[in-house]
Amino acid sequence: LIIDYMKKKITSIIEANNLLKAGYVLVIVENKTAVCIKESAYFLMNENWHTKIKEDDFMEMFENNTYPKVKVSTVCDFITKGTTPPNDLISEEYSSDKVPYLKVYNLSFNGELLFDTAPQYISENIHNGMLARSKVYPNDVLMNIVGPPLGKFSLVTDEFPEWNINQAIAIFRAKEKINPKYLLSALMQPEVLNPFLRQAVGIRQLNLSLSQCRDLEIFLPPLSLQNQFADFVAEVDKSKVEVQKALDQTQLLFDSLMQQYFG
Repeated sequence: LIIDYMKKKITSIIEANNLLKAGYVLVIVENKTAVCIKESAYFLMNENWHTKIKEDDFMEMFENNTYPKVKVSTVCDFITKGTTPPNDLISEEYSSDKVPYLKVYNLSFNGELLFDTAPQYISENIHNGMLARSKVYPNDVLMNIVGPPLGKFSLVTDEFPEWNINQAIAIFRAKEKINPKYLLSALMQPEVLNPFLRQAVGIRQLNLSLSQCRDLEIFLPPLSLQNQFADFVAEVDKSKVEVQKALDQTQLLFDSLMQQYFG
């Protein structure tokens, strides 16, 4: 009885917030929410529910693994690392003549770019001069190669036309034969990432080399299938804020019902 009631309330909350325009994404969210209510409140309480949806869709679309395996160096134009300038050339204040400067703490384990976390900037002169080799652009894939922890990633956004990175981050710039969103998710797969991270050397500081990065191997499905996955990811990202509001309302309702029936 409780589960059926919760399913109805989930649907009404989603409809009331006009969220059905992203139908196929929300159907997945709604179904998973209902399942989790039956077994536990885990999914609702997990702030990375959108990451879980992307991971599940990736596995469903590419679990076949009959696609050719390629080194990332063959599908990327550019794999290199950043540069770190003297501290006095880095600023925490933004102005129109400055460029955002990324450090490892701006990367994440789910691939999101966390630039709101202690943002820093360098001047355009430094960006175009001393740090010209470490420029990054929207849709570049970033991965930290100095840790611990290792295994953090980000897809560069179009919030700025150009960015820059420090020497603890590697850049993977996709060629036309691979979709950047697919490249990001492929690199983050445990069967790719875990053996790679075990190659790190060092005691207090763990390091991965650019040659190790270039030798990473991933499966390469047809570009049309990669683009289909990227479209799905875009819909999930677009719906993230709206769906989270709906899930927050559902969590409140769940808590209220638990109190009512079991309090």
